[in-house]
Amino acid sequence: MDLKCDYGKIAPSYDRYRDLSPELLEGWLGVLIRWGRPSPGMKALDIGCGTGRLTIPLQRLTGAEVWGLDLSEEMLEQARQKKGAAGVHWVLGDAQALPFPEGAFDFAFMCLVLHHLGDKAQAIREMHRVLRPGGRGLVWTVSHRQIRESPLNAFFPSLAEIDLARFPSIREIRALMEGAGFSAIREEELAFQEETPTSCYLERVRNRYISTLELLSPAEFASGLAKLEKSLANKRDQMTRTQQFTIIVGER
Repeated sequence: MDLKCDYGKIAPSYDRYRDLSPELLEGWLGVLIRWGRPSPGMKALDIGCGTGRLTIPLQRLTGAEVWGLDLSEEMLEQARQKKGAAGVHWVLGDAQALPFPEGAFDFAFMCLVLHHLGDKAQAIREMHRVLRPGGRGLVWTVSHRQIRESPLNAFFPSLAEIDLARFPSIREIRALMEGAGFSAIREEELAFQEETPTSCYLERVRNRYISTLELLSPAEFASGLAKLEKSLANKRDQMTRTQQFTIIVGER
C-alpha cells in the first residue's frame, strides 16, 4: 500500500478544500501561541508549512520573525502569493535535514507533518538541533484513539487502518523526543467544534480534504462517498463537526 500523498499535485486546490475556517484558525493559532509564546524579537519555524495557512497569520499576530519550510515548491508558491507572505521567510527544504544552524530558533513546530516523513526520529532530532537552549518544539498530530473515533470510518472502512499505519502513537513520539534530547515533555488533547454548511462539508470530502482520502482505492472512495451523501441527504443545512488532535511539546 502506497502511504504517500503527492502535495505538488494537489497544491493548486489545497486552500480551496483544506483551508481552515476563521473559527478553526483562531483556535489552532491560540494553541501555538500559548505553547510557543512567539513575540517580537523571537524566531519561529513552521516545519512543513504547506501553503502558509498557519505561518502567515502567526507572524501577523505575534510580530515574531517566522520561517516557513516545505519540501514542495508548488505548495510554497501558493504560500508566496498570499497577502502577508512578504513578512515570512520561505525556504524549500527537508524536515529531515533542516538547512539552518544549530540554535537558530526559539520555537519550532510541525503541524500534521510527522506522519508524512520517512525518518521520523531524524526529523525530531533536527527540530531539537535548530532550537536554542530553552526553546520549545511542538508536534501536532492525531492519537490512535482519535483516529479510531473519526466519524468518517463508518463510510470508509480502510481509513483508520491507513492512518494507524501512518501516524506514530503518542508514546512513540514522546520516546522520539526524549531520544532527541527534549526535556519537560508534555502533551495535550485538543477538540475543536466548527459549524459548517452540509454542502460545503460534502464538497470537501468529494475533493479529498484530508490526505488519507487520497490513499483510498477508487472503488472504496466512490462507495463511501455515496453512503455519506445518502446519510446527509435529509440533514439540516448546517452541521457541527468536531476535530480532535494531540500536541506534544518539549524543551531543549
